[in-house]
Amino acid sequence: MERQPAAIELRFLPLQSPEVATRFPQLEGIDLRAQLTVITEIGEIHRGAEASIMCLRALKNYRGLANRLADPILAPVADRLYGLMASNRLRLSRRFFKATSKELLELAAKSPAACSVKGACNG
Repeated sequence: MERQPAAIELRFLPLQSPEVATRFPQLEGIDLRAQLTVITEIGEIHRGAEASIMCLRALKNYRGLANRLADPILAPVADRLYGLMASNRLRLSRRFFKATSKELLELAAKSPAACSVKGACNG
């Protein structure tokens, strides 16, 4: 996502950062490892498929797709797609980006689990 042209600024904060608890006390008690989490500039929390749609909406090339997936009729489809992508993310990364398992594991250790729209997190 960080390499895609953005219509709305996205900033990422690694899950392991102590800054998560300091900047976002509203996340206390939420298992951030379970799902992608987005915090908007006004403090709204979005998780899972909804968070993915928020991130897609922020990317110039994926706004149309995000708007379609946000349709309440397609919510079950978006949930299913998110589940498939999330449960197969290492395999998909290897397939599409040709990274080795070791590289992906190293990347996963540093990977952001919380993303914020418009500056709520430092990158």
